[in-house]
Amino acid sequence: MFFHKLLSSILLIALAVIPANAQEEGFSIDIKTNSEEATEINQLAAQYLVNGQHFELKKLYDAKADSLAPMVRAFSEAELLSVFNRNEEAIPAIRHFINEHRSEIPTELLLKEFSTAIVCAEIIGNHAEARDMAANVVGMLKQAGAPDDYIQHFTNYYNSNAILATLPSQTIEKKKAECQIPFIIQPVGKKGGHHMLVNGTINGKPTGMVFDTGAGCSMITRRKAEEFGLRMSDATASINAGGSVNAAYGTIDSLVVGDLVYRNVLCAVNDFKTGNAEADSVIKDLDLVLGLNVMRPLQEFTFDFDANAIIIPSALHNYPTPNMRQHIQSRVFELTLTHNGMPIDAILDSGFAGVLNLDSDFLEANKEEVMANGEEIEDRGAGLAGVYIQKKYLLKDFNFRLNDTDYTVAKAAVATKANEERSAIENNLFGLDAMRTFRRVTISLKDCYIGLEK
Repeated sequence: MFFHKLLSSILLIALAVIPANAQEEGFSIDIKTNSEEATEINQLAAQYLVNGQHFELKKLYDAKADSLAPMVRAFSEAELLSVFNRNEEAIPAIRHFINEHRSEIPTELLLKEFSTAIVCAEIIGNHAEARDMAANVVGMLKQAGAPDDYIQHFTNYYNSNAILATLPSQTIEKKKAECQIPFIIQPVGKKGGHHMLVNGTINGKPTGMVFDTGAGCSMITRRKAEEFGLRMSDATASINAGGSVNAAYGTIDSLVVGDLVYRNVLCAVNDFKTGNAEADSVIKDLDLVLGLNVMRPLQEFTFDFDANAIIIPSALHNYPTPNMRQHIQSRVFELTLTHNGMPIDAILDSGFAGVLNLDSDFLEANKEEVMANGEEIEDRGAGLAGVYIQKKYLLKDFNFRLNDTDYTVAKAAVATKANEERSAIENNLFGLDAMRTFRRVTISLKDCYIGLEK
């Protein structure tokens, strides 16, 4: 998240206004045509990059790429490939952007692009390439006398990937053309939430697992890792679930769920204990979580709530217009829905045992509606940071728009303010019980698309 936070402020300085042949804070763009139309197109692309308006940027890029200045075009292409889950293609695009325009790119943005390329390589399992990129950046930073925290950031990338590159790669075998994974909807706690549990085997031993689209990586407790005989490594990961902890990496030799057989599955291993009895009683349900690293190879799957099964189609479908994007640093996906014309980017999180969680930004933008229609509640929850108590407003029969269609979910919880350290609890979350409002939810990671069937 370090470089992600810098991006908006850097671009706001560098790209907010782009007249032809302009230079601002060392960030220059050479627009080869003096036409007013070309200038306006490049200014609009810059605005979209500044504001993270990737859907608008994609429409503009698809229609007017030839009108973009070389640097804006290269930057836009690299950005779009990474946020729309074209990780393998994003790496050379980022390299091209850096190599062709290095002298024009502010240092912080340059490092953000290096960081994005490394994460893209990690996501596709190319840890050797991630290791080599990190080593090159560390060398560059040391030579330039960069601050220690910059160097440490990329040294951490190098250390983990140097170890992970020595491990066997994950593979997947499908027993059928169209595969299924049966699931059970299990109640969680006293607030009426639910988890999606799938049964399978780990290294030949039967177990239940939470199927969690909001987890960038699979997770397991140290006790379970020892019980199932995971192979441990010295590589480490940072885990976020209502707080942040460092975890080791372990490898599952064999994972069988439904009609799928995985080999060499990486898991983050940690005790996931806070020392608070109430928090730990909730977290215990997350002792084994299947995350996106086991879902990405599927590329497309459907939660069929009539059949209580995850369906993996025999042939992938093509969805030309994305309505989700990849949050590159946290490696999860956000869907973009609208409420009264306001866009809401919500993490697609089947591991969130609730309906729809909205952050305090929604409250600020819709205060009149929330105060008039919301029921004030005290939300008591738990995560890795411990127990939190937060005032929220409950909106019943919450309507939103997605794919040019209007939908309604039973309720949405609106946070009154973010904690001092903002955690996943305060994010916009499209949880399992929101998904269960529909008969079928189709998720295409390949095309960054979600479809809801009433």
